[in-house]
Amino acid sequence: MSLLNLKAYISRLVAVGGALAIVACGFTPIYKEGALPKVAVYRLDVTGNSAGQLRERLDQQINLQDDAIFGLSVHAVENIYEENIDDKREGARETMHLTLTYELTNREDGSVKKGQLSQDISYTAPESELDARFEQDRARINLVRSATTRLQQAILQIRPQK
Repeated sequence: MSLLNLKAYISRLVAVGGALAIVACGFTPIYKEGALPKVAVYRLDVTGNSAGQLRERLDQQINLQDDAIFGLSVHAVENIYEENIDDKREGARETMHLTLTYELTNREDGSVKKGQLSQDISYTAPESELDARFEQDRARINLVRSATTRLQQAILQIRPQK
């Protein structure tokens, strides 16, 4: 093996090793194909009856930084409406409605931008209670995912671009 080939081999080996090290440490690029840029806030408050899943999802989409300009408060209200319910629960459907009310506070000038968005998802309610809970949880995950993406888009439109 010539010296030139040995250098190329070592360079490739180091590059592959570096890539594996980055992946192994849990690094995730901020920009994925088709993804929105992450919003940076100094404070994130999440309240309401879907707060746990909402906070978990927002933690993935929003960066907490001490030097960020904005603070974000989000209040979630989830309601479930039953439709077409008969004695046998045949053909029963449920609609889950999520309303997010948010405030984006600018720490530099004290201004507050308020907004609200709503999202619905319908699903078939199985006869089994366990299956029904599973469908409800799956619907909630999809609903929160969609609503947080819309929230992120709204925040990106509100905040000033640098």
